Amino acid sequence: MMSRFPFTHTEMINSKLPDKKLNICPNPFGTKPVPYKNYNGRHNYGQLNKVNDKLYLIWYVWEFLGHMWYLSEDIDSFIKIIAENENPDNPGSDTFTKYFDAMGSDCNTVYNRHILTYFNVMWMKCQRNPPEQHEVMWNIELAKLRDAFNTYIQKRMTDYEAKSEGEVHPVFGGWKETLLPIYGEHWEDYLWQCTNFDELGQFIINHNEYYRKNEDAKVLLCRLNIPEGKFNFCGGRDEPVAKIDGNEIKIWTRAIDCNEKTLVYPATPIEWGTGGGGILPQYHRHRSIFPNGADHWLEQCKEKEIKVKFIMIQGDIYTDSYENDKKTTGYPTIILCDNKNSVLMTIGNSARCITKSVCTSSGMGGGESKSGKY
Repeated sequence: MMSRFPFTHTEMINSKLPDKKLNICPNPFGTKPVPYKNYNGRHNYGQLNKVNDKLYLIWYVWEFLGHMWYLSEDIDSFIKIIAENENPDNPGSDTFTKYFDAMGSDCNTVYNRHILTYFNVMWMKCQRNPPEQHEVMWNIELAKLRDAFNTYIQKRMTDYEAKSEGEVHPVFGGWKETLLPIYGEHWEDYLWQCTNFDELGQFIINHNEYYRKNEDAKVLLCRLNIPEGKFNFCGGRDEPVAKIDGNEIKIWTRAIDCNEKTLVYPATPIEWGTGGGGILPQYHRHRSIFPNGADHWLEQCKEKEIKVKFIMIQGDIYTDSYENDKKTTGYPTIILCDNKNSVLMTIGNSARCITKSVCTSSGMGGGESKSGKY
């Protein structure tokens, strides 16, 4: 996917910016230079595979912050005001170097792939218009994104103050203190000038529906007591019992047909442990992946609009080995049970074979069935 500014460090710093060769989005009318404090944090995650991707990410964030415009059009204000935090006593030639090094450190965030991909897609969509409209559409979309970011941060500030009984947000309160002397009562319109990679990434995840659903799916998956090991299902090797595929959660389940319905339970051992690692291990034994029951977890998935698919397999219910099972589609009505014991109890009582249905969709082929009615 082509980046908006696919240039190396040397090209951008020595040529494109000083020679004004870029179509940079103009800062909104009334924008003033704002002192910028980098996050000054490092993460062990989020490393981009390609060196240039890290640079492309920085170029996007520079444009979002308005820094790119100042670097090209008003370098004096950039050095003396925006980057003053890097060398407050003696702003000079090394100020930008320190600023750029700090940016390079900050962009190692867990969200860097989300940010880069989001901006790449945004630019790609702008390029679907006639060539003369590419920059116009980009400027419009970037302005919308800044406005949405302002609204997002304002809500987080309000929510935090409400929950903490009036306490000021530890991060955004500092942003307000920075902006108030510059913009007065209009400080909320310029929150975008204070963001860092972490906060911008969190915003994009909440702003973009695909990312938001993916994060919701991760949270719901983490609530399950999934065995830490991997298993062999239907001849396949090293599969987790449950995983995320796109924005859906897939669970390997053993299926048992009963009274023209199919009962399924997670394909786990009878009992397993989790939490055995760490300096102070919190070791727990489990007999079901659902901490509060399957119905409760499925209801949470429904609230977040996260789809759950059961990969259904059939085999000897009296064994805990699933390697020789075969995939099945089952009956149209699927009933999810907490574990094997729950299934055995249901089979042993014909009246309980007509309990609440969690899936009325037909089989999707290959042993997969999508949960439709929770």
